Amino acid sequence: MLFIDKKGLVYAYVPEHFLSSKELSYMDKLVYIRIVGFCRNKEYNHTCFASNGYFANLFGVKPKAISVTIGKLKRLGYINVNYVKNDNNYHERNITLTSNVWNEISNNNSLTEEEVRSEERRVGKECRSR
Repeated sequence: MLFIDKKGLVYAYVPEHFLSSKELSYMDKLVYIRIVGFCRNKEYNHTCFASNGYFANLFGVKPKAISVTIGKLKRLGYINVNYVKNDNNYHERNITLTSNVWNEISNNNSLTEEEVRSEERRVGKECRSR
């Protein structure tokens, strides 16, 4: 999950096995964490609509690098990517999370929903006090 507090700090919860994956670069992990933030947010309908240009600007790389990263995350089963054509023949990209990463958490005696919320509040207070 991604959270933005009043001071503009961004933090996310991702599985340890994802962070320690040797087949993913730092850029792959950063882009995925940002995608998780969009997809775990009900306001975005659990979908990431961000363009390669958005990610490229955010992380200071070329859009082609983001395209490669999105393709890799899709190929490895971390995300689903769908293209929707609107009335103007413009293709909109919709990125959603696959359940692969998150199922592994829930199958490993993960925290209950209330425990997660409690931990989120604790981390939020800790970040705001800095």
